[in-house]
Amino acid sequence: MEERIFDTAEEDAGQRLDRYLAALFPDLSRSAIQRAIRRGEISFSHSKALC
Repeated sequence: MEERIFDTAEEDAGQRLDRYLAALFPDLSRSAIQRAIRRGEISFSHSKALC
């Protein structure tokens, strides 16, 4: 699996992680992104992520 790293902007603060990623990857559904987060396939660091 390819690793991708994203830095979010200040205006993205407070946005749910699944919604943020769905906007970046419109070909993926939010439910697919949520499943990937639950399985640990998507991770985050340096701040709290909302999902």
